[in-house]
Amino acid sequence: MAMLNENSVAIGRQSGMEELAAEILLVVISQLSDLPSLRNLINASPAAFRLFKTYGVEITESILTSGNTTKQIPEIIRLIALIRSSSLPIHGLQEFKTRVVAQCMVQVPTADAFLPESLSKDIPSVVLRSILASAHRISLLTPNCLSYYLDQLQTIKPEVPVDGNFSYGRGRRRKAARKHPESRRLLVEKLEPPAWIEVQRVERAFWRVQFFYDLKMAASQSLLSWSAADLESLQNMEPKDLYDDTRYPEFEEINTIVDYIQHLRARKASDLQVSGVLPLPSTSFENSNWPILVPGKEDIMHLPIEAPALWIFRGISHNINHPLRYISFESFRRFGLALWSQERVASLGLVRPVRAPDDREPSKPIDFYYFTWRSILSTDEILEAENVIQQRDQDR
Repeated sequence: MAMLNENSVAIGRQSGMEELAAEILLVVISQLSDLPSLRNLINASPAAFRLFKTYGVEITESILTSGNTTKQIPEIIRLIALIRSSSLPIHGLQEFKTRVVAQCMVQVPTADAFLPESLSKDIPSVVLRSILASAHRISLLTPNCLSYYLDQLQTIKPEVPVDGNFSYGRGRRRKAARKHPESRRLLVEKLEPPAWIEVQRVERAFWRVQFFYDLKMAASQSLLSWSAADLESLQNMEPKDLYDDTRYPEFEEINTIVDYIQHLRARKASDLQVSGVLPLPSTSFENSNWPILVPGKEDIMHLPIEAPALWIFRGISHNINHPLRYISFESFRRFGLALWSQERVASLGLVRPVRAPDDREPSKPIDFYYFTWRSILSTDEILEAENVIQQRDQDR
């Protein structure tokens, strides 16, 4: 999140950046931490701009592979660059979904995957600058989005069972009274600022949505050599139709970001399908107090798999005894639960806390946490979920 802003670039230019030898300036530029910083620099420094026109691919690739982002973001950016330069070597919608979408949404792609490992040397400088513009927009949208969902998260009032061994029971002989045990309000401390893994989930999802709209824009401008039927199908699609497999770890992350974009559209009356670009937030977000975010080893391991709240939710939907077993994740998406780290959702009582190696306290049963999920819903949502269960039980 820490970026080189326009003021710091201007100071650098005044202090002699324009006098640096091209070889030294190339090294300096290639060490920048992110693409928005690169954009700010080349906009402020004529020397950097000239160097970027010649070495743009090498500079951009150096920043993409710096390790400051999840590896999936560079994959998406390289694909967007191919789309914008009308050089995507994919010949139809089904091939695209099979060789690109399905492959970049899983941890281990298959042999027929098309996921470029580097930017093409033939990518025009103007396309690279458009990538930097998109990165800038996403860098503004990301903190706004996180702030929005943190505000939503602040509204929940989780409850936990008084009985630390609470269980919904097993089989059809469970006691109905156990469905509504005595509970207490969980005291939630002030929410911490977003962690690296949470920022990455949001940025990655924004890039995926941008990728989708780039594809639609390319179709509308006849930049894809696909059949008329494929192009028509694409034009009628929404992001959820492209990333249409709930088994994908990022499926609900993308849906969460789409919901946020719809929120912005309602406020700004922006039409993404026409413009093909993401709308800027209507107000700026002060992120100067956020710490510099760097990934830890566990972050790198956990980012390719689904968020902790999602695997807990899957347990709820597969638990025959849970009073929410048929509920949709949409009821929880408004809290941003597909984005948050295990530490954050654990602080809300929704998943087991991260345990220290020497912590010998007995683990609470999973139903203890399932109950808390129920407690954060409205009365109407709970009644609707219970009515669905009754209806399905009658239909058996």
